[in-house]
Amino acid sequence: MREFTGFIIVDPERYESLDRYRSTQSDYRGLVSLLLPTGWTLSDEPGVWCGAAPEGGVIPAQGFKIHISAIHEHAPTILRTILPILTEERVPFKFLVDEQMLGYMSSSDCPGSSCGKFITIYPSDVRHFVRMMERLHAVTAGFAGPYILSDKRYRGSKVLFYRYGAFKAQGRVDIFGERVYHIQGADGSCVSDQRQPFFFLPNGVADPFPDDPEPEPSEVVLKGRYRITGVLAQSSKGGVYLAVDLETGAELVVKEGRRFINRTAASPHDAVACLANEYRVLKILEDTGLTPRPYDFFEEWEHSFIVMERIQGKRSLISYRASSDSPLALISNPSWQDVIDYCTRFVDIARNLTDALRKIHDLGVVVHDLAPQNILLDPTTRTVSFVDFESAHCTAGGQDGLIVPLQTPGFGGPSALRGEKPTVEEDYQALSGVLCDLIFPVTSFFTINPQSRRRLYSRIAREKGIPGEVLALALDIGESPSSADALLESARRSIAAVRPPEPLPPAAKAHELSAAVEKIAEYAVWALEKPRRLDPPTDYRRFITNDLNISYGVAGIALFLHRVKGDLPPSVRGGLLELSETAGIRDYPPGLHIGLAGIALAFHEIGLKERAKALMAMANASPILHDNLDVFYGTAGVGLANLWFFHVTKREEYLDQAAALSSRLKAGLQKTGDGYCYPSSDGITYHGYAHGAAGIAQFFLKLYQCTGEPEHLELARGLLDFEMAHARGADDSLIWQRSRDENVVSPYSHIGSAGIGCVLLDFHRVLGEPRDLAAARKIARHLYGKYSAFPGRFAGMAGLGDFFIDMHQHTGEVHYREEAHRFAERIMLFAIEKEHGIVFPGEELVRISTDLGTGSAGIGIFFDRLVRDGDRLLGDF
Repeated sequence: MREFTGFIIVDPERYESLDRYRSTQSDYRGLVSLLLPTGWTLSDEPGVWCGAAPEGGVIPAQGFKIHISAIHEHAPTILRTILPILTEERVPFKFLVDEQMLGYMSSSDCPGSSCGKFITIYPSDVRHFVRMMERLHAVTAGFAGPYILSDKRYRGSKVLFYRYGAFKAQGRVDIFGERVYHIQGADGSCVSDQRQPFFFLPNGVADPFPDDPEPEPSEVVLKGRYRITGVLAQSSKGGVYLAVDLETGAELVVKEGRRFINRTAASPHDAVACLANEYRVLKILEDTGLTPRPYDFFEEWEHSFIVMERIQGKRSLISYRASSDSPLALISNPSWQDVIDYCTRFVDIARNLTDALRKIHDLGVVVHDLAPQNILLDPTTRTVSFVDFESAHCTAGGQDGLIVPLQTPGFGGPSALRGEKPTVEEDYQALSGVLCDLIFPVTSFFTINPQSRRRLYSRIAREKGIPGEVLALALDIGESPSSADALLESARRSIAAVRPPEPLPPAAKAHELSAAVEKIAEYAVWALEKPRRLDPPTDYRRFITNDLNISYGVAGIALFLHRVKGDLPPSVRGGLLELSETAGIRDYPPGLHIGLAGIALAFHEIGLKERAKALMAMANASPILHDNLDVFYGTAGVGLANLWFFHVTKREEYLDQAAALSSRLKAGLQKTGDGYCYPSSDGITYHGYAHGAAGIAQFFLKLYQCTGEPEHLELARGLLDFEMAHARGADDSLIWQRSRDENVVSPYSHIGSAGIGCVLLDFHRVLGEPRDLAAARKIARHLYGKYSAFPGRFAGMAGLGDFFIDMHQHTGEVHYREEAHRFAERIMLFAIEKEHGIVFPGEELVRISTDLGTGSAGIGIFFDRLVRDGDRLLGDF
């Protein structure tokens, strides 16, 4: 499951927490309000849950909680059936507010630790719990619902489950800014309330309904024949596994479906029905050579399984486009031959996809979910295969096909979402999206701004030298499927006329960029003041962490507005102070980008200096400060903040604090043959500024500038040496993988090349060693002409453009500034005009964002810097 999916339900334009969901229906809440006796209260707060409690009722801190699941047609009856027992027992409970939320909580988008839950009941103690289970079991025998993965099922019931955990939110945030829930252990200590997609009991807690112990199997063998050897994917609807056929020795793929998952009022077809649909479709298509051959379909326990061929020698289009030769928009400075080779491959793939789609349609199948992750490609022969036909519509043999409203956003049409049959024409619309993604993978952006599609791809085609006929194939095949052959032939012929691409002259004028900054600021001010104060559209991670942080919260937006406008509206300034009163070491992490240290910097910069000092003191006193050492979350970032405060206040206490932090940092570094590195708390050794050695190197370099201590310089150089030892590239360019163990390159400011480049420039400015500037030049050479799928600062083009401004300011060479201007023009392809100004999509491109890390504020700072030739954010210190 993608982490952000739960944040795109409430609002069609901005990320929003489910805690702010406000039901427009009166089904479940209205029903319960009619059935509750006097003396009970029913909550009316926003959110997916509605709580009910008797007058004077007390909910314990922790214990065994009861969960009831339900399919949608049973949900009202279950409520009517159990409410007399709940009210008689005077037990507090909560339930999902409406049918839409029941659909989400029973979907594959819902995390496994929550999926399936409809009602939660809070008994007062173990004896009460046992009695409640017995009474509820007696009246719920005829009902059905999803299996709740986090719980244990009660005595064969289809809807009654339980687990041990916290009843009230007890806990504090971790170093990443996310709340960690606690319960009291048997010895009185705090123990993590583990919310996992499997049943778990803390030490010292006995199961009131123990089972006879069964030995754990050493391996999983399904149907006595298929031994599971690996996991390819997992979600709440079931997994996809690698397996070996014990009878033939063949390596296979096994796909699982769980009952009642993805079953809603709008779609009665659950994951099992969809899996059966896929098996039927695969049987119809098995002789085409375009799909995996199906071998078996069976049920084991309550889950269903397809066994199918494992297609060898092919990889998904997502994996293919992540390679160095595709998409063309992500290739830096393609040569004439690069463009010819790319266009040749592109037309071959388009031809093979079109031919394959025709064969599938001829057999009475509409693919429906035609998207890059469901297409496999042989990079050498360019032949294709299709996988994942759960939502395919099949009318072969005169049968009515299923209508399943599941598809990848941005690909295909709306028919199934309206309960209508998906069409062949919609498959071609999806094919157009797939082809455009091979040029530049931003199809999800067009779900919120469809009118920009042609303009965006036309600019890329001009800049990269893609013939107009090749672009027309990608854009027009969805609008005119009958013209597919003509479009393919025209595109093929146009390749002979490809000319060497030339960099486009920067077209954006300073006054145009200034106007864009003003419009970005206008929208940001409006969003901060209305419709809810200090609640602008931001990245979804604000709701996971906190409202103030500089990366995803309002402090970063305030930094931008102060920089470009010189001041903040009084209502915003007052609101920031008011909001900061909630900031403390239990609820805010200490770090630079997510926590108190970054908020302190922002407050000091915008003139709230006394509050800034208090926040910085809290960051330095945090008991979790050293749970992570990197710049983004941990010790190095807090160290940089202390050095910044020392720089602007001249108070020695901040330098002393930075020096003390350096000792903890040194102890946590790992010395290798290449220098020093930091294996992150997740066990991964990242490259780059935010989570890698480069950011920590910058801290030690700046500490060396302040102290002159040779040890600080030795550590700084050792950390940067580690990064340089893991660089990839030719003689004239450098690039880094995301981490030491990942074969995925990353050019960005926070992870990868651009951030390392900025640190190299700092080293050259301080030490004057030619190798550092030479390496920065090689990074810039690789990033020339680069597009990124996101426009923002952390993982997008604003961060890349910022590096080119640094290169221009450091060297005085105009061509770096010109490339920064080109990045500004590329970013403006993502601009969304609103009544109150301009806004940009955040990461994932499916919702708008005004924040510093992913949205408009970070882009606005880049534009403003470009116009004014300004310093880095928070200056060079």
